[in-house]
Amino acid sequence: MSSFLFIVISFLAVVAVLTNIMFVWYIRRVMNRSSLMRDVTDNMLNDLKDFLEHIDQVHELPIFYGDETIKDLLQHSRKLVEDIGDYRNGFIFGDEGEEFDNEREEGSSEEEE
Repeated sequence: MSSFLFIVISFLAVVAVLTNIMFVWYIRRVMNRSSLMRDVTDNMLNDLKDFLEHIDQVHELPIFYGDETIKDLLQHSRKLVEDIGDYRNGFIFGDEGEEFDNEREEGSSEEEE
C-alpha cells in the first residue's frame, strides 16, 4: 500500500512540476507579446504626436491661421492620439500607463489655456 501511495505522490509531483513549467513558459510568451505590442503602439503614438505638432505649427502660420479644415484636422489628430493612448494603456502592466496618462493630462491642460 505504501509503495502505491509513493507512486501516486511521485506522479502528482511530476505533473505539478510540468504544469508549473508550462505556466512559466506561457506567461513569458504573453509578456513578450505584450512588450512587442507596447513598443509598436509607442512608436505609432510618437509618430502621431509628431504629426499633431506639425499640423499645429501649420495652423499657427499666418496664412493658415483660423482655417477650419486645418482646425478640424488638428482636433481629429488630438482625438486619434487620445484613442491610441487609451488602446495602449489597455495592454500595459504596471506604472507605465500612468506615465502616459500624466503626459496626456498635461497636454490637455495646456490646450485649455
